[in-house]
Amino acid sequence: MGRAERASRWHSIRPSRVLTGSAKGSTPAGLLETAPSISAYATSKLAVARWVRRTAVTPEWARRGILLNAIAPGAVLTPLMTGATGASADFDPDSFPTPMPLGIFGRPDDIAFWVEQFLRPEARFTTGSILFADGGTDAAMRAGAQPSALRV
Repeated sequence: MGRAERASRWHSIRPSRVLTGSAKGSTPAGLLETAPSISAYATSKLAVARWVRRTAVTPEWARRGILLNAIAPGAVLTPLMTGATGASADFDPDSFPTPMPLGIFGRPDDIAFWVEQFLRPEARFTTGSILFADGGTDAAMRAGAQPSALRV
């Protein structure tokens, strides 16, 4: 099948979208003492991120038009976060154990916005991506991690 034929076939099908949870993976010093289960949580997020990037580009997914991306939210004020950390709506972000460059916690609507963007037809050229919607936390903790040089 030639390029034009594949492109024509691609545009004739409506790509599916699969969104996973979040995908971080680094654990700052001192956080393990305040939340011992955080290492399992961070490890599972890293596993999801790697699975998304490796799976999204396989013929079983990509050539069938199934777009696979992940959203990596930061500290979002949800009942899960407040219950696990003791934080409340008036909790000081500067007292949080991870960096909060914007100085605010996220809201569920901040993440829902990006879910909507991934579901739009215009997102048809996006697959294998991890979107960090975390107020800059990942960039502050892993400033040199991305982008990395392509090794040929």
